[in-house]
Amino acid sequence: MLTYPELVKLMLSGKMKLSFGEILFLGHPFSLMPMYFYEELTKRLIEDPEEREKVYFDAWKAGFKFTLDIVNKYSLESFEDRYKLAMDLVSMSGFGDYRTIEFFPGYAIFKIINNPFPKLFYPSNLKVDHILRGINAGGGTVVHERIINCVELECAAENSKYCLHVNGSQKYLEERIENEKILEEQLGDIKNLQKKQVSYLKRNYKKIYKKYSIEK
Repeated sequence: MLTYPELVKLMLSGKMKLSFGEILFLGHPFSLMPMYFYEELTKRLIEDPEEREKVYFDAWKAGFKFTLDIVNKYSLESFEDRYKLAMDLVSMSGFGDYRTIEFFPGYAIFKIINNPFPKLFYPSNLKVDHILRGINAGGGTVVHERIINCVELECAAENSKYCLHVNGSQKYLEERIENEKILEEQLGDIKNLQKKQVSYLKRNYKKIYKKYSIEK
């Protein structure tokens, strides 16, 4: 989570600029939205699986676009550099402190400490980070240079303390997540989802889309 000294440091370095009506972070427009907006949106996603899949995909697109712009801006060519930058960025987004447990090309598992959003639903037996999962996966696609999707194994809506997320290609998600029900509930038909993701990249990133294959 972004602390006040870190915020001051960003502003002094020019990486974050605040002016009347505008916030720029690394040259990209941002806004401060109350968590209650995401809460109300997520309530709808909980009730409607089709809408959940659509919003997850939209979040995936946003995560991809933002991460790609930043990676290009800083000319990050190695997997490790891309991964570190992505984790630093999401840890400053206000959705908790990301702690990596394991990562390698095609797979990452990380714990998110003190994410304030799912705590709005506590106590619950639901996993609610559908929007954040999409952003994680879209950014992860740039980092891992292959189609990545994200599932939530544990949620602060259930335990009030942390969330446990897995970013992975289809291969590693199927190999490392034993509970097939979680994959189906959170990603639906993963093969169909991947087709949509590939189609989106092909339409909008014609020069580079072949880099982001489903598997390598």
